[in-house]
Amino acid sequence: MKTCLLLLFLLLSATLFSQELKEKQIHKLYRLGLDTTGMTQLSAPDYAQLHAILQRQHQHTGTLIPGIIFGSLSAFSLTTGILMLTQNSGYEGEDIAHVLGAIMVTGGVVDAAISIPLLVVSKKRKKQRNKRIENYRRSR
Repeated sequence: MKTCLLLLFLLLSATLFSQELKEKQIHKLYRLGLDTTGMTQLSAPDYAQLHAILQRQHQHTGTLIPGIIFGSLSAFSLTTGILMLTQNSGYEGEDIAHVLGAIMVTGGVVDAAISIPLLVVSKKRKKQRNKRIENYRRSR
């Protein structure tokens, strides 16, 4: 039983450590401006460099998308909150509208405080990715 599990583990791990790029990864590299002809079999250093580029790209988009979402939510919350705070129509529920407006403004500020670091980190990852792309192009 142990032998079967060991063989199964070795067979599954063989695909995990192969130095072959998948079509999706090759397409991502093509979109980044790298020449993708003949990239199915690579040497170990080339594979490591390309894998690092793809990893930085994944980190860049992984922080950029939430940063944009929180930034948009911040703008919406701030705008809606300010409109609710400045509304003076003289109706009965005006106090509730002012309280909700203050909550919306506070939520907008918190969302902005979340989105700014995400966007800064995303920009940092993009610079790291571009530097790795330059290094890869110079080495070829």
